[in-house]
Parts: sequence; structure tokens; C-alpha cells
Amino acid sequence: MNFSFGGPPSSSRLRPSGRSNSVDTTIGAAAANAPGPPPTDTGRSDPSIRVTGAQVGSDWIAMLHQWWEQHSFYPDQAARLGEDGTVKLRMVVDRYGNVSELQLVGRSGSQWLDMGAQSVFRGAKLPPFPPNTPENQGNLELTIRYYLLRR
Repeated sequence: MNFSFGGPPSSSRLRPSGRSNSVDTTIGAAAANAPGPPPTDTGRSDPSIRVTGAQVGSDWIAMLHQWWEQHSFYPDQAARLGEDGTVKLRMVVDRYGNVSELQLVGRSGSQWLDMGAQSVFRGAKLPPFPPNTPENQGNLELTIRYYLLRR
């Protein structure tokens, strides 16, 4: 699929008509390929996700939310027993999204919820960091709240 918005930048030089001495307004290769400043995470108000050691930005946090929506599940055993609770995980994520060093740092009170949350992230491939993230890995702390809706 082509996700571009009109193809590669033009290499032609723009000259105002009728002038022979003009300024070249095209972006040079060095500027076009520069990584730019690292993404920032200003204004993020979600206390359930904390990233340290890498500047990934709010767009990456949004992609992580989307990834969770696609991969999460409510363990059947916990649902049958009427269990809900909060699980806290800590993990190391590299710039490519590979998860390592997964730790359970806060138990929910349900072994099924604790194991279910860990199983989603064990060996997982999360979204990669934005290309302009200078760090090679970051520490991710997640608070996952499982709510069982009762009627």
C-alpha cells in the first residue's frame, strides 16, 4: 500500500518567474533525513502507563493502547469466579517493541488475572518506538484494571 501524500519531495529548484537570480527553496538531503527532536510526552495524563528511560511520546502511548485493545482478554477462570482487580507490570521494551524482563509488581488478588496480564506481554512485540527516539530501550510500567460487569 502507498501511504504517501503525493510522492517523494521534488528535487526541482523553484524560481520565481522572470527572475534569473533566485533562492533555492527545496529541502536538502541532510535536512530531509534528519531525525529531528525526540518525541515528548508533555500533557499525558494517563497514570496507568509510565515510561522511563526513553522519550517515546504520546503517539506511541496511543499505539500501545491500541495494541492492548487488540491483544487483551479477560481470563475465563476469573470471569467464572467473579474476580476483578488491578495488575501492575514492569517490563523492558527495546526500540523495536520487543518485551523483556517482565515482572509482576502488583498483584490483583486473582491468580488468573495476574497470569492473564503477564501472558499478554511475555515475549510480546509491541509497537516500535518512533524513529526519532534516541534511546535503544525503555522501562514500561503498566497498571491494568480488570472490571467484571455484573447485571
